[in-house]
Amino acid sequence: MATIVAGILSPGYNSLHSDVSDLASREASHPNIMIAGFISLAVSLTAAGLFFARTLPTTSGRVGAALVLLAGLGIGVAGLAREDCGTTGPSVSAVSCRAREEAGNVSGSHVLHNLDSLAVFLFSIVACLVLGRCLRQLSYRRIATASPFVGLMGLALLLLLMSGTAGDQTGGLVERAFLLVIFGWLAALPVLIARHRTSNVQARSRRRR
Repeated sequence: MATIVAGILSPGYNSLHSDVSDLASREASHPNIMIAGFISLAVSLTAAGLFFARTLPTTSGRVGAALVLLAGLGIGVAGLAREDCGTTGPSVSAVSCRAREEAGNVSGSHVLHNLDSLAVFLFSIVACLVLGRCLRQLSYRRIATASPFVGLMGLALLLLLMSGTAGDQTGGLVERAFLLVIFGWLAALPVLIARHRTSNVQARSRRRR
């Protein structure tokens, strides 16, 4: 939602080829909207990580929970460590910003944002894979099948984004697909697990009758 609102309010911004971090850069028109979006996502992932830590009593469950918590922390850092300028897309300002990056004329906050974002993406992908293993061990069969599939889909999208295959014209679209697939799944997974646990309890109760 934050990306939609901030994108609409930002003159010249095109979500097809510009990534979401551009909306929170120091040159953005309404950075506070996107910063709030980052913080909201950080809270959501942190809540999910704590849920996994409490409800998934296996080694892989604890590892997955830790990875999700690290991703939540990283998203919070990404929201506060802002880029100096927008780096994506074919616009003159984006080309200029990329030239500044290559010349090393960007702040530590800019560099931290980029490195932190990559770490968050990797933590989230691995978390989906590890949680899939945990859910399979605990007999959450349907969810267990979906989680590694989501992780592999996220990995494919990330490689597409980093390889430059998507290009300046569709990079923003590919990044949004990644964010929706990976973070949407991690946010929805606690609800799916809770429903599965509830249905199992109800099934056992009916058998006892």
